[in-house]
Amino acid sequence: MKEMIHRVIAAEEQARQIVEQAEQQARRILAEAQESAQRKRQQALEAARAEARQLIEQSSQAACQERARQLEQRRAEVLRAVQVDPQRMRRAAEAALRAVLGTD
Repeated sequence: MKEMIHRVIAAEEQARQIVEQAEQQARRILAEAQESAQRKRQQALEAARAEARQLIEQSSQAACQERARQLEQRRAEVLRAVQVDPQRMRRAAEAALRAVLGTD
């Protein structure tokens, strides 16, 4: 009977050790999975930040190009508005000369 009790106790101890080892292995696997998930999250975050920086840079360049195009268009409009043909300029110069000389 004593031997039977010792066998039961030994079996229980062995079962306890197996359960403990399984729990340790489960904790290790869980920790590894969490670390892997954290690395993947970090990589995804870094990739998203890089993409955002690239989009911002592209948008900024496009905005600068559009602004330069608008400024050039306005400059051309102003030049067209103040452009004086040679005949009109000659008449204005002659009128100024007559006014200065008092021959008008």
